[in-house]
Amino acid sequence: MKDPDNYFTYEKKEISNLIIFSFLLGIMFSFDQWDAEKLKVGLVHLTLSAILVFIGLVLFTSTQKYFAHKQGYSHKSEFSYQWLSASLLFAVVSFGSWMIPLGYGAQYEILTRQRLGKFRYGLNFWTMAMISMTGVIALFLSALIFKILNVLFSSYLFFQGTKIMLFLAIFSMLPLPPMIGSYLFFSSRKIYVLLFSLIVLSAILIEIFPVIVALLIAAVISAIIFILFTYFET
Repeated sequence: MKDPDNYFTYEKKEISNLIIFSFLLGIMFSFDQWDAEKLKVGLVHLTLSAILVFIGLVLFTSTQKYFAHKQGYSHKSEFSYQWLSASLLFAVVSFGSWMIPLGYGAQYEILTRQRLGKFRYGLNFWTMAMISMTGVIALFLSALIFKILNVLFSSYLFFQGTKIMLFLAIFSMLPLPPMIGSYLFFSSRKIYVLLFSLIVLSAILIEIFPVIVALLIAAVISAIIFILFTYFET
């Protein structure tokens, strides 16, 4: 178990996995952006994509580490190379059309010192789900910032940043361990449907409407989906 006083640090294995995942997912996100006649352009796209993935994953994990400690948990980043291999395979088979980042998640443990005098009879799935969602929210907010910057100052960096942050946020919510979506899915399917539909619809609609309008439309449609799901589930 981690030392509670060092909750915000990364273990060596976490750092190495972050770097490897960032590079390989960077290849996936830039797979369809290579120019056979301009190798330099492809290398630039790969480098920028890998850096953006690294920023996204660090933002994702560090946010979870912070809020995990606030709730009396330790956080450890989990990575699955089996799922990562599937992501790369999808990209290769589809010639870059299927960008499905998989394999990054989280594992939690109770910090005994933080839990002294409180509930200490096991991990709370709902609490872990909410901690995990803070990472998704951080990615989603960063995507909105990149989107606004791309509208104001159109560039490859801001366009790619928007896409990568949105894809990382969306696919992190899949209920496939160690992906963090499994925490929310098995904790509350109703809330899972609401939040997943909200993020997916927002990601689609911000490409069509201004950001505020897109978020409002996504919120209304997600609320309707939530009501219908709740009605038919009961």
